[in-house]
Amino acid sequence: MAAADAGPPAAWLVVDFASATGGDWFPSALEELVARELSRFHSVALVDKIDARACPGREARCLVDRYRDAGVQVVVLGRLVRERLDYEVYATWLRGRAFDGSLAVAHVDTATLRRHLGDIVRPIVQRGGLVDERPTPAAAATAGAATTNGAPTAAAPTATAPTAAAPTTAAPTAAAPPAHHRLLAALLLAGLLLFVALPPLSAWLLVGKRQLAKRARPASWKWSGALLAALAALLAAVVFTDAPARLADQAARAGGAVDVVAALAAGLVWGAFVLVHATWVFSPLRGLGQARHDAIWPLLQSWLALAFLRACLLVVYVPLVWLTFAACESLGLPRRVTLSLALPSVGLVAYFWLLTLVDNLALYLDVHLVVGPATARNAWHATIKRYFRGYLRRNGVDVDAALFERTLFLPSLLPSVVSYGGGFARPRILVGEQARDAALGQLPDESELPERTVNPEELPWGLVAPSLGSAPRARDATLHERSADERRRVLTQAPARPRAAAPRVLGENATLLGWVMPQPADDGVPLIANTVEDFEVVKHLLTEHYAAFERNLDDDEIDDTDPTQKDFLFGALLREMSLVMSRDTFLSTLRLALGRGGNRIVGVYERFLSGPAARVADAYAALNQGLHQLIQYLSFVRGGADAWLTTRANAPRLIQTSKELLEHLDRAAIPTVERQLLAATPRNRLLWLSPLFHAPLGRRRDRGLRLAAVLTLALAAGVLLLFALRDAVDYHPIYVERMHSAAPTQGASSDERSTKQ
Repeated sequence: MAAADAGPPAAWLVVDFASATGGDWFPSALEELVARELSRFHSVALVDKIDARACPGREARCLVDRYRDAGVQVVVLGRLVRERLDYEVYATWLRGRAFDGSLAVAHVDTATLRRHLGDIVRPIVQRGGLVDERPTPAAAATAGAATTNGAPTAAAPTATAPTAAAPTTAAPTAAAPPAHHRLLAALLLAGLLLFVALPPLSAWLLVGKRQLAKRARPASWKWSGALLAALAALLAAVVFTDAPARLADQAARAGGAVDVVAALAAGLVWGAFVLVHATWVFSPLRGLGQARHDAIWPLLQSWLALAFLRACLLVVYVPLVWLTFAACESLGLPRRVTLSLALPSVGLVAYFWLLTLVDNLALYLDVHLVVGPATARNAWHATIKRYFRGYLRRNGVDVDAALFERTLFLPSLLPSVVSYGGGFARPRILVGEQARDAALGQLPDESELPERTVNPEELPWGLVAPSLGSAPRARDATLHERSADERRRVLTQAPARPRAAAPRVLGENATLLGWVMPQPADDGVPLIANTVEDFEVVKHLLTEHYAAFERNLDDDEIDDTDPTQKDFLFGALLREMSLVMSRDTFLSTLRLALGRGGNRIVGVYERFLSGPAARVADAYAALNQGLHQLIQYLSFVRGGADAWLTTRANAPRLIQTSKELLEHLDRAAIPTVERQLLAATPRNRLLWLSPLFHAPLGRRRDRGLRLAAVLTLALAAGVLLLFALRDAVDYHPIYVERMHSAAPTQGASSDERSTKQ
């Protein structure tokens, strides 16, 4: 009965410190000091250190394994490096370190050193600490009772009981993690599975099965499927096997090699996480050297405001950080593993989830916003792309060639030019019908589109023709027929491949002397050259004749755009291309998708927070040869007449047109819909662009807003004046009373002075 009332047996603990320089007295003194602090608690029993020859290199894993085999349950290892003690605490029933740290042991007094050593002692012996978390097998009580008298319970670590006398039955209890840890890990993996599967499910629910069958699947589905398969395999391993525990045990036994690999992995993961988010928050401001000196500071203010708003969006990671810390602590992972690997890994998974969500929402927006197929086979894609490429070449603007070729230029039902997509999805730049017709006119004929070639090698697959309804498939359709039908659909949605380069013949078949036709060897006039050397001489002499028919081999220099197309669309396309390059299309995808449902958050953003992003995007177009075209576009969106729009205008003509448009804006009345100072309305954007052009035109602001501001200030001043008058009136009786009470005192003092005289 007395043994039962005594509670669980004391945990066997060892303190093992060593010096990096080879000294013995200072680490031994620190060992004794820590041992005295621990000996005050009856829940631990100190044992002797093992022979140093057992682990010559003092690898932590070797020492912990030796102490585990000896039955020790808590191991405190330390390494004295100059003036600091780096310590690690291991619980032999867990995998990896329980906790670690570093503390200063030189140039401190005894009280401060004891307080610092409390950081080692408290997590071990406090309520709910390591000692309370140790497993208690059924045989532990008997083994503890049998070895109570022989257990080294002395205060110093130099107890007389040898470590070999310690029971070895505690080692098998650490083979598997606790059951609640496995259950928690399974729940976390199941929640992560649902989190990763949410974007594909949203596309399936928003678009519908019929629309998905007609369109190409999002590119992110295969990556989401691979991640889901990996998470499902890991979930099965956690629930049905102990493979993760065995792998963790092997990694723990590997020692230093695993630590090096973990450190390298942590650096790579943290570097990727910081690089992805820092390049988005602080996106480069291209063309700043072209700005006027008095417009640089307002531009930098807008850029800083945009960076601040983007940084505020990173607050969404706070719940993920909290959940990650809670999960890692519940699973018993060391804090170092949580900070170095778990946090950045969860952040990258969240970024991957955002990319997959954008890809799936882009498919949803394609269905509701794009006129025709949302692929490179759309009839307007080649026309808009050729128009944009021609203006980029003529103005000498450099954009990312790979990103330009990947971008889709599509017709839209929206009234303006917008962009979305990116990431796994191809970026889309949509041009509204009104702007498209005003700038490009009608869609050109097929003969005017030389790059829209057919693929004759795909004819054996058959032709896909429209039908009134989906034709029912025969139940006995073979696998080959089904695969051929799927292949035909893929080829239909794939972009047309350009014609192969024709081999260049020696000479031209058309010359100033006529056409060269093949003839039999004996029927024609003999050639003037029968050898290669003679023919090279003749070709050199006839170069001036061939020059009249020589083709321009550099296709990039060919300007095959329509000279009647308007200039204003170039400014809008250049602005949207800047959003594609800065990855702002991710947020515009979410904004357009939520805006279709009338989300209030989108309305608040458009009303109060859309200004900085619009100004920075407009600045890119303005500082890269697109200022005047963007001014024309914004005036066109406000309902300006087509007479203001120029066609292949030179620089003086563009400058004059911009000046006239801004002066007209300064004189015109302000519509009610544009009486929003913080919103990115076309009028506000034109007023902000005016300093980049010449001077802050549009000096006459909204008179109603100015009058309201003046009245507000006058009202505030009147209220303050009324409060001041009221305080003066209330204080007047007090002032009179104090003056009356002070008058006799002053009279008495004068009488006293006269008496003394």
